[in-house]
Amino acid sequence: MKPILFIHSRRGLFQLTSCQSCHYKFGCDNCDCNLTTYRTFESNMQLLCHQCQSYYTYPKICPMCKSHDISSNFGGIDELIEVLKTNFKKEVVKIESKNIIDYQPNLVYVTTRIFDPSLEYSKFSKIIFIRAENLMASPDYLVNEDVHRSLAEMLLQIDHTTEVVFDTSNPDLPFFTELAKLNSDISESQTYSETFDIEMIDQINVTATTVSTELPEDLSPEHTLPEDSINQVEASPSLPQKTSTPNIITWYTNFVEEESKNRQKFKFPPFDNLVLLTTQEKSKEKSIQKINSARQYLFGYKNELQSITIGTPYQAKFLKRKGMFSHHLLVKFPRQYTQYFELRNIIKSVASTYNLQARLNPRHLF
Repeated sequence: MKPILFIHSRRGLFQLTSCQSCHYKFGCDNCDCNLTTYRTFESNMQLLCHQCQSYYTYPKICPMCKSHDISSNFGGIDELIEVLKTNFKKEVVKIESKNIIDYQPNLVYVTTRIFDPSLEYSKFSKIIFIRAENLMASPDYLVNEDVHRSLAEMLLQIDHTTEVVFDTSNPDLPFFTELAKLNSDISESQTYSETFDIEMIDQINVTATTVSTELPEDLSPEHTLPEDSINQVEASPSLPQKTSTPNIITWYTNFVEEESKNRQKFKFPPFDNLVLLTTQEKSKEKSIQKINSARQYLFGYKNELQSITIGTPYQAKFLKRKGMFSHHLLVKFPRQYTQYFELRNIIKSVASTYNLQARLNPRHLF
């Protein structure tokens, strides 16, 4: 018997804390960012900003409507661990950088990483991705590439006894339908399963490849869940047993070819270079003013610098971060650009003039 591995890309206990009366969302005072809930002691919780690492006491009252009806939802990996321990009476190991994994069959392992080169994935009977649609929910334009590469590396390591399951509420997404084709047994037919729906965790749906009214045998709790917590849902794509190495390589190759066409069409690396200019100002109005002025500055050189693209200024994903407001301006220019040194000097000049941060080909453009 082999152990089970859960992969959940969200950190913490809950991703969002809000007032249920007026829907006020608790965010960081220094950042335009929702706070993540963590458990500090057995019964105590606190909120953490992942942008600036600020900590807050878990709220008891809403500052807007004075209601005491405060709750958190959208579970993270820590909540998954609690559910596995409490509802399924499992001994759980959270895989972190310094863990030594011994692959004991009576244990359940959890991690936030899609692929960890230190793990032997063939040692697991099941690898279950929780809320798999979140794998690519990132402002990083390379995230799609990274997810496909990591999955390909993981799938190439498993053997015919390991089943890979993707829990998702959107099984019809192209990403999942292409994954389902890797398994000839389910590529031409839809499968269904019963799932457990726990209010605390926003529907963790562990799927099987047959219609069943019971939970998977290796996850059965000591006590049956309430009748109304079990509902029939469309099954998530599953990759049991017959996925071959050529199929995995073809799946990844097809993705790379399609991604390359999109990158070339929209002038993204490796076909064009990107320069991201970013403001960091204490005033939102000043931030907007500076990024617009920088754009006008660059347009003054448009006739001198051929083949460059100057975008429209846009707001950063986290408008306010560590007490500073940020807006972006994206400049694109071809690879092996003949006027590279002239452009570099102009970029340095505009960055210095307007106190902007300039980054070449950054991963995050938002």
